[in-house]
Amino acid sequence: MLTSIKRLSKDSLIYGVGGALARSVSILLLLIYAPLFGPQTYGVLNNVNAVGALLLALLVFGLDGSTTIYYFDSDDPLKQREVTTAWFYFSLIIALPVCALMLLLAAPIAALATRSADYAGLIQLSVAAAPFAVITFAFTNILRLRFKPFAYVALTLFTTLVNVAVGLYLVLGAGLGISGAIIGSLISAAASAALGWWLTRDSYGTTLNWQLLGKMLRTGWPFAVASVALWINNYFNGPLLAQLAPTEAIGQSWAGIYGATLRISVIVALAVSAFQLAWSPYSLSIANQPDSRRTYGKILTYYTVLFGGLALALGLFGREALTLLDRKGQGYVQGYNILGLFC
Repeated sequence: MLTSIKRLSKDSLIYGVGGALARSVSILLLLIYAPLFGPQTYGVLNNVNAVGALLLALLVFGLDGSTTIYYFDSDDPLKQREVTTAWFYFSLIIALPVCALMLLLAAPIAALATRSADYAGLIQLSVAAAPFAVITFAFTNILRLRFKPFAYVALTLFTTLVNVAVGLYLVLGAGLGISGAIIGSLISAAASAALGWWLTRDSYGTTLNWQLLGKMLRTGWPFAVASVALWINNYFNGPLLAQLAPTEAIGQSWAGIYGATLRISVIVALAVSAFQLAWSPYSLSIANQPDSRRTYGKILTYYTVLFGGLALALGLFGREALTLLDRKGQGYVQGYNILGLFC
């Protein structure tokens, strides 16, 4: 029992380093971009990113969950390789045609997301990054399933550093505004996909097991529904606010305040995701052990106390947290009323 908790704590700490780096940089960029752009322009960026997030949830189609299940269904390395091969090939097969179609529909998508078709170019940049983001997501999860936390951290760190360096240069140095931020994400996604393939290259075969892929998709669709539901909870209100506001400018400003408040709440998500990344493969790996139920119960108790307390603290001090974004008095602090809900 004690050994199990120690191992989980170690993995959570290592995965947490990668997650902490990515999410800490997300907060850093928020502190730079939100005051720099102002609520209206930041709202456009938030809603364009929402399109990319929805596309990622749809293209993954819950295979992160089903791959974990089928991967640990057997201890045979060859069968495990069939599982990771199926996910990798499916990502390539589905992402390219779907994204090509969305590139053609960028104008109406921009009108729905931001209330203006003028931002179609930004939508196209976000969509262009999606295929790379999808396969990079697969690569990071495969590293996790293979219990390679240090390679996972290396890939996460690389993605983060490239995104920050290129994004800040294009926004601040080249003066490209929000286009620079999205181009930075595109470049980092492409570079990370290349590195991710190299780190996991021995995880794939040359033949796709279509029968296995069918089983994985049937198992994965409930996870896909859950991912879309999570997207609705986190992102849908941004485009909705843009559409319901009296004017386009007001709607985009509302979306900016909403998006900035949501980003502040990642402080809690940072801690939770570190635990979840380690817990998912670990919980399945001990499922057949005699004391697994006792281990599950004990860890759930710790989870509730620790993360519940963290969420409560951030909710109580939401106004003070958002003041960091409102140095110019642009109105971001108005989001403190809903920060507790995000936590």
